[in-house]
Amino acid sequence: MAGKEKNVSFDTALGLMRRMGFLEASGPAGTADATGATRLAKAGDRLIPVPISAHVDSFDGEPALDLVLDVLDEVPQCRELRFTSVDDGRGVRTADLSAIRLNELVDDVCARFAIKIDPNGIGYRREGDPAFSFETAAIFQRNRRGVGKRKITPSLIRDAAEVYKHHFEDGPIGKVATAFNVSPRTASGWITKARELGYLSKTTRGKKAK
Repeated sequence: MAGKEKNVSFDTALGLMRRMGFLEASGPAGTADATGATRLAKAGDRLIPVPISAHVDSFDGEPALDLVLDVLDEVPQCRELRFTSVDDGRGVRTADLSAIRLNELVDDVCARFAIKIDPNGIGYRREGDPAFSFETAAIFQRNRRGVGKRKITPSLIRDAAEVYKHHFEDGPIGKVATAFNVSPRTASGWITKARELGYLSKTTRGKKAK
């Protein structure tokens, strides 16, 4: 936003972004759209309208890529990812997933929509300033590297438990680790905590329980 919007509510700020056309972005590789955003999520000293839908165009017959992005515990995340073969293009390969630098892509897209929080209010967004987007993406990446030190809240444990239950028959610990960008050991600890808090059933020796 040009200038500073001080002492306004999140709903008002989201409305301003929508009216000023700040909920859409495009570039040489694709587009991103936050017109369906339902809230502003905090990520450090930035606010991001979420969810964000992003599309990466097909190049030279490679599959196109669609993502849904959100912010959890102040860290931007990919919550949905889909490859789609294009007409006369090749099929989806295992290598396609390893070829994308997912965390960097997520951070870069979210940075395009970020608003910097001002001490006196919601703050401002430097529209069209690449330095601001680079600075914001760098902050997100630093936050991501420190993700293992984030505060473990009941809400976080409950969300991990939901992922575990959803993938109960398909390597649930690994799915939790991937969803929250943590090690399997950390994910296992969260699931133990989820059982202690009653979000999951207690286990018995030799049996897996959800």
